Amino acid sequence: MDKMGRVETQYRGASLVVEAGPDEAALFINGIRRAQASTAGREVIRMNSSVQTDYEWHEFIEAVVTLGSDGRGCDVVISASNTEVVTATLSFPEIAS
Repeated sequence: MDKMGRVETQYRGASLVVEAGPDEAALFINGIRRAQASTAGREVIRMNSSVQTDYEWHEFIEAVVTLGSDGRGCDVVISASNTEVVTATLSFPEIAS
């Protein structure tokens, strides 16, 4: 997990976080891991979940992680009900061996 980059945002009272690295990606909503996926052999990872954001209001949250061809980073898009909430480019931290 040390090689993970992180994108955080707030949307209608919900905390949305994507952590992504060269081996896996995960979507957290309000601190709970709602989806995760291995990145092995994949260029694009889609993770999604629904969440109640306001009183009796539900949103479909989707995170799309597109890995860079050099394996050193990725682009992340977080959407709520098909509306982009945040986009970011992450560089994976280098870990000394």
